[in-house]
Amino acid sequence: MTLSAAAPLATRRFSVAAAVDLSTIYECSKEGKSSSNSGGSTCSSSSSSHHLAAGSTLSTTARPPTGGTLPAVQEEPDNDGGVSLVAAAMPEQSQEQGEETEQAVNAVACEDPFSEEMRSIILASWQPQKSDQRKLLESPAKRPVLKGDAQITLGDHEVKVLRHVASGAYARVYLAQMVKSEETYLDDDESFEAPSQVKVVLKVDDNNGNACWESYICCELHRRLSETSGAFTKCVVDLQLACFFSNGAISVFPYSPHGTLLDLVTQFEKHCRSSVPECLVLYFALEFITILQQVHLCGIIHADIKPDNVLIIDLPSKAGFLDSFSEQGPSCLQLIDFGRAIDMSQLPPGTAFSYVVTTEGFVCTEMRDNRQWTFQTDWFGLLGCLHVLLFGHYMEIEKRSDGTWGIRNKFKRYWQQDLWNRLFSTLLNIPSCSELPDLMPFVLEIQSLLRNKSRAHSVVVEALRAKNF
Repeated sequence: MTLSAAAPLATRRFSVAAAVDLSTIYECSKEGKSSSNSGGSTCSSSSSSHHLAAGSTLSTTARPPTGGTLPAVQEEPDNDGGVSLVAAAMPEQSQEQGEETEQAVNAVACEDPFSEEMRSIILASWQPQKSDQRKLLESPAKRPVLKGDAQITLGDHEVKVLRHVASGAYARVYLAQMVKSEETYLDDDESFEAPSQVKVVLKVDDNNGNACWESYICCELHRRLSETSGAFTKCVVDLQLACFFSNGAISVFPYSPHGTLLDLVTQFEKHCRSSVPECLVLYFALEFITILQQVHLCGIIHADIKPDNVLIIDLPSKAGFLDSFSEQGPSCLQLIDFGRAIDMSQLPPGTAFSYVVTTEGFVCTEMRDNRQWTFQTDWFGLLGCLHVLLFGHYMEIEKRSDGTWGIRNKFKRYWQQDLWNRLFSTLLNIPSCSELPDLMPFVLEIQSLLRNKSRAHSVVVEALRAKNF
């Protein structure tokens, strides 16, 4: 089936390549609707703020039984309908009108950084680079149905769907194989040589607005990182293709056989009857902290940091991994799922938020204290990930008698207790949005610990073990 050309670029919020080559070659009649759809409730700061008294605890998922699976964090979707993909071109604004628009964005952002209105204003002025425009395709046709063995064409790529992987509050994920048809060729002996098939992840969203926003964040973040810290571009998921249809979108991302941090926790529990070894967690903490630092310097808040949103693209399984980190930057962890991200660079200086999220176990202390927040939510998410790696279950925190926040679990005596206590205390008790902590001392301390030959050897051994799961 050949699809008609996309809507004129002049009527779009941003320039997108016309999708005359975006077509389906296999389509089923109807796709079953996921139980985890985009319905749900929006939690406002006035009605859902958490004030926890000293000693109070947020209950979270308990440790799974031996050999069990740690469940993924359950998201609570918003009621926002998302950003309309096609809209009339905005007229040029006078300086006075521009100031009014800036004030409007600020007012919206302070209340709800995930609002459709704020995203619409930002997307209206986005002009993707030419290299990014080629990744963005649209079609007036309906989105092709995805299920096992379905074959579709996205742009100039033939895609075979292998299986459904997961469903979340905002999207469904499939594993697929992608082939570039133009790479098919005859070998020297004129025998047919089929192109290599690359596994990819297809993210299916019923809401074009959500996919549109994630495309914007991924493209912008890669551009900003390449201009400032090129070595960190591999630490952020690379959008390969985003195809927008009349009833939803399909985004294509790289696949990693190592899975996510959550998968790693499950594998260690299954094969070793233990949580992830501390030496490996130390190295992940080193990469994680430096990655978030660079992402934040680009003005982006991920806003949904959790174990299943951190992909493992490699493991430190070779001697000299620390030297490689020092010379080339992080190489093992990659942030994915930027659908909830916030672009602070598009908001007035000093903007902060009072919105309270509803993802159980990942509500930062600022939200619970009814204080404003910005980047603190990502640092809280980082602690949540490290806690899952160390203990094998989600983090529970409590407010102590001195008014500070701490975790309920106690770090084991043979771990780096002092380091972990200071890191968790620092990031759970950030004074304010204008007093974010300097984490470089922790980075240097972890590097020093990993220079210990015995510990470095243990990192390599455990990484090799994880690769063989």
